[in-house]
Amino acid sequence: MPMETDKSSLKKPPVERALKNTPTYNMIRFWGRKPWNLVRAYIESYTKPHGIVLDPFAGCGVVAIESLKTKRRVIYNDLNRYCRFIARTSAISVDLIKLKEAFDKLLRDLRTKSYPVLINNKKRQIKLNCLYSTDCPNCGLNLLETIFITVIRILETS
Repeated sequence: MPMETDKSSLKKPPVERALKNTPTYNMIRFWGRKPWNLVRAYIESYTKPHGIVLDPFAGCGVVAIESLKTKRRVIYNDLNRYCRFIARTSAISVDLIKLKEAFDKLLRDLRTKSYPVLINNKKRQIKLNCLYSTDCPNCGLNLLETIFITVIRILETS
């Protein structure tokens, strides 16, 4: 005999419109991505803080990321390695100060250190920054600085 459910105890689904994706979700396009704000509304409506959210076909991890942001524990699963990589790297918390320090060190090393290379079978010393001397056509900044500024903007708004 089928189990009867008391429908009066069920919450009404949150009614919202999909908002624009945040930079975190725009970094990588994924065909099955659900609107983050709708996912968050369902998580907050149907689970309690510190509860467990299971997503057995998790894709790029919107459910996992929004669950973590709302203080839920997550069981994430997807067979696709690419999806698991996207979800894992999108959910990692980044210390912006340490990131900036590491990037500044990288820029210093590229500008100051020279490395031996073979050019026409002759050993020569070159600075690696000559390999990254492209300037951004929009702002005129060096390519590495442009990449760093973009990463910081994405992480600050997430």
